Amino acid sequence: MQAKRVFFPELNRVDFGPVEVGEPVEKQLLVRVLHSAISPGTELANLRGDPNTPRTFPMATGYSACAVVEAVGPGVADLEPGQRLICAANHQSRALVARRHASRIGERLDSAMAAPYRLASIALQGVRKARVQLGQRVAVVGLGPIGNLAGQLARAAGATSVVGLDPVPWRCELARASGFTEAFASPEDLARAATPHGRIPAAFDLVIEATGLPAPIKTALGLAKKLGQVILLGSPRGITDQVDFYNDVHKKGIAIVGAHASLRGPEDDIGVLWSNASDERTVVELLEDGRLDMKSIVSDVMPAREAVRAYARLLDRNERLMTLVLDWSAE
Repeated sequence: MQAKRVFFPELNRVDFGPVEVGEPVEKQLLVRVLHSAISPGTELANLRGDPNTPRTFPMATGYSACAVVEAVGPGVADLEPGQRLICAANHQSRALVARRHASRIGERLDSAMAAPYRLASIALQGVRKARVQLGQRVAVVGLGPIGNLAGQLARAAGATSVVGLDPVPWRCELARASGFTEAFASPEDLARAATPHGRIPAAFDLVIEATGLPAPIKTALGLAKKLGQVILLGSPRGITDQVDFYNDVHKKGIAIVGAHASLRGPEDDIGVLWSNASDERTVVELLEDGRLDMKSIVSDVMPAREAVRAYARLLDRNERLMTLVLDWSAE
């Protein structure tokens, strides 16, 4: 059957057009997408051809959606047509997805708010790898969608102080509204507000770097206290230089943890490496219980056929945009 999709035909170009979708095969689902969320960090980096991206075009894009099952392939016994789920579908009106990349959800969740579930799942696996404990002080460098969600999840995991750092003032405002203890535009502003034993320390037990840029990694190392940890949650698009490993890492005994989501196991939960399915279940339960606020990161919902404009809005950086969700109901 024919469906509509968003794709990148070449570097720096977004298009909206038809695509053929077949029938589901072994352990596959055919789904009708309700809403799909743009992942601005990964998708815009792919569109621009930034370092550490595939640079292979034409390129399908999108990986986080809320959908309805239309048909199930052989080997799928626990789902049936009509059920709603979150799934790793591309930005397209109908899609085939692997059963292991889909999780059923109830009727309480709004599909537009459920669509960015994988952004929350990515943030969650980073927070798990940080091993957040009650009473710890956590700093989050970079307050885009992943950083905002990581801060919310660190607080849910028990951190009693979560401080954000981002040069964009409105992102700091949004972080405070999302439950961060405080947020600052620069390390200097943070240092001026720090108190030795208060909620805003000068150095942190855990620092989550969520910018996806190389330079702020040095900032993250500087914010970690002796024997602290730096979690590299954002995918660095380039080479970090000017790092003083003796003073910033070696002498302080800093542990640096890579937190790429692909490191998760397919099924079993082993230590901090929970499976995709388990992380997705956790995200859904937190959303259902009101303990995770997706409205903080969903800046607007747009018709899918306006996808070209949606990406242009994100690239222009002229608006207060975290991420955008595409509505496929008319396709």
